[in-house]
Amino acid sequence: MRRLVPRRSLRSDMTAQAETSEEQGAAVVFEQVGEVLIARLNRPEKLNALNAGISAGMQELVRRLNSGETGARAAIVTGEGRAFCAGGDVTGFPTSNQTGVRPRTAYARPHPERSIARAMHTCDVPIIGAINGYAVGAGFGLALATDLRIAADDAIFQVAQTKRGLVADVSTGPLLREAVGNQRALDLMLSGRRIDAQEALALGLVLKVVPRERLMEEALALAVSI
Repeated sequence: MRRLVPRRSLRSDMTAQAETSEEQGAAVVFEQVGEVLIARLNRPEKLNALNAGISAGMQELVRRLNSGETGARAAIVTGEGRAFCAGGDVTGFPTSNQTGVRPRTAYARPHPERSIARAMHTCDVPIIGAINGYAVGAGFGLALATDLRIAADDAIFQVAQTKRGLVADVSTGPLLREAVGNQRALDLMLSGRRIDAQEALALGLVLKVVPRERLMEEALALAVSI
């Protein structure tokens, strides 16, 4: 049985053992802290909007966890900057006002969040979501794909697709119903209203709400307890 990192060593682990394995400009940056693998969405200038780079990074997270190569007993996903993930990055998607693009084609865009959510939700290792700032649209789905969630006091959750006349992706609905029940899930999906961290706690979306500056400390403590 692998030894867990003692709680008292978290601070020294973060300074002495954490190793960034990607280049600074990577869309997802990984750190190993004892037996906890941390994945940081690293597009703060875009509020960590989901793109191909983040999609690939999340698939890589699951691959590393399932392979056992890191020896991780738990993982944490969080976002750099002001947001966890502010939805999908629509840059480059076709639009109906482009020459030669039919309206139906404009909506037939890729949905990387579907495969990400499926991979994360079936991962062999528990994944903790440390939710900071906005988790909306595809970002809400990404948060829901984690097994346990801790929210910073500035966290905002929203099924943002509704406000654009669209429906949530195929992964968000089932995961949201699993988290809060059918009635509450329908309320959030049909209204598209925003909920803050305290309401998310009341609904059972998150385990606890903590001050922003303590988010990673609390997430690491939870990860070490697993």
